[in-house]
This record gives sequence, structure tokens and C-alpha cells, in this order.
Amino acid sequence: MQRCTLEIHRACFDSFVEGFKKGTRAAEKEINKKLKSEQI
Repeated sequence: MQRCTLEIHRACFDSFVEGFKKGTRAAEKEINKKLKSEQI
């Protein structure tokens, strides 16, 4: 039982990390777009 919950926790943590990475990448793209549009 404990091992099962640990695996579930790990899967949730992995998906959370993936979502966080995608969020930061999207934010960086938005920031880069704003910087480029301001420079032009």
C-alpha cells in the first residue's frame, strides 16, 4: 500500500514538474516576444 502511494506521488510530482517546465517555457516566449516588439 505504501509503495503504491509513493509511486502515485512520484507520478504526480513528475507531471507537476513537466507542467512547470512548460509554463516557464511559455512565459519565456511571451517575454521574448515583448522584448522583440519593443526593440523594433
